[in-house]
Amino acid sequence: ALFSSILILVLSLCVSLAYTNRAILNEWGLKFNSSLPNYFFIDIPKDKPNEFKKYLQIDVNTKLYPVVQARLSKINKDDLVNPHSGKPGRKGFHRDLKISSFTALKDDNVIVEGEWFNSNSIREVSVEDGFSKHLGIKINDMLTVRVGSKDITTKVTSIRNVDWQNISPNFFLILSPDVFADLPYTYMTSIYLDNTSSMNISKLIQIIPSVN
Repeated sequence: ALFSSILILVLSLCVSLAYTNRAILNEWGLKFNSSLPNYFFIDIPKDKPNEFKKYLQIDVNTKLYPVVQARLSKINKDDLVNPHSGKPGRKGFHRDLKISSFTALKDDNVIVEGEWFNSNSIREVSVEDGFSKHLGIKINDMLTVRVGSKDITTKVTSIRNVDWQNISPNFFLILSPDVFADLPYTYMTSIYLDNTSSMNISKLIQIIPSVN
């Protein structure tokens, strides 16, 4: 009787695990279907987006995101210090950031406070929600970022919740387009390439060697 009870218990667990695994795989199948990006590309020169799309044979409307490397150096009048340095002062972020700029809010970003950019936006910045909480950033704060040797100060006009699980480029800081115009940006993107298109990557790198 004891053996029969144990056998029934084991079989029940196996059936339960089978259904659980199937549910997980079904969920993954919905999230990771063949239309989702399977390649990331960075350092696409700002003057070669069309060549990039041409050599990979991808849709000309594929979204490329302008990016620059920057360091958040000041919040309002507070100079920020590396949180691992042991120095006194307001703690900043521990590394440089890739920041971007675009006019239309991405589908995987939701404004939770403030307003997204409009045609009259000048020197504004949108901040990711978790990043704002980590550094105590609020609406109407003034953020200064350093790009190379240039300091850029912008006003926080929105805070966004970001879906980080969708395999798409996202950013802690997004600047209004007027700020980005004169910066030495490159492009990045995430795209889906089938086996045929992926064979063009080596040719692309020969033509545009900076691409990674």
